[in-house]
Amino acid sequence: MKRTACLGLIHLAIVGGVWAAPAVSITVKPMTFPVERSALGEAPRGGTTAGTGYYPIRDAVTKKPVYAIEDQTVDVVVLDNGLVEAWVCPAFGGRLLRAIDKKTNTDYFARRMVDGKWIFDDKLAWNPGGVKASFPFFEHGLGLRIPAGYRTITAPDGSATVAMDMRLPIRIPPGN
Repeated sequence: MKRTACLGLIHLAIVGGVWAAPAVSITVKPMTFPVERSALGEAPRGGTTAGTGYYPIRDAVTKKPVYAIEDQTVDVVVLDNGLVEAWVCPAFGGRLLRAIDKKTNTDYFARRMVDGKWIFDDKLAWNPGGVKASFPFFEHGLGLRIPAGYRTITAPDGSATVAMDMRLPIRIPPGN
């Protein structure tokens, strides 16, 4: 009985080693995304004149926000192990934009689609979809274009990491 169990464990160890995950390929691709932004600037909530606000300025006649869409090209780090493809975008706050199951072609994250196009919102950090770390920001961050420095690290076992660093050029006076 002991011999059979021991041979079973050895077999499991050998076969288990054969089924190890494949090495991760890392590709940096420039990608262009349509980004919706305030066409008239920003104002306090519901404002119609320029000010120091976070919300789009509303049209003086219709009282509705006015938006414009512009294409923005950023580098996207694509990690692919043959099973899952992940898109990491350091220029958009280090966001993990997509994670796609290669076998079923399932995208794990919801995206904001308008007329069949994936639209990003420059001010609402949760709209593009994916995962974005909030630290060191309040709530969901300050906006879409808060770049992070990054480097890719490949381990001897074939795994890969995208290490990112965000530093804010904010000076807090002593005593505050």
